[in-house]
Amino acid sequence: INSAHGEKTETVITVSDGIEVSIEKIQDTQDKVPSYSAKWEMEDTFYYLSGKIEFSELKKIIEQMKF
Repeated sequence: INSAHGEKTETVITVSDGIEVSIEKIQDTQDKVPSYSAKWEMEDTFYYLSGKIEFSELKKIIEQMKF
């Protein structure tokens, strides 16, 4: 993510067991579709999930994951 360019906005959602997942929208002026990056920490391990996907779809994936 450090090499990503463009505007970033962040949303935090809470899923099962109180785990907070931070979702960033990353969109450059030249991008037609924004990228999203989700990150969270669980049991001293950091997890990342990112791609060019609609926010609602990424949120649905995260909400359906088993933590």
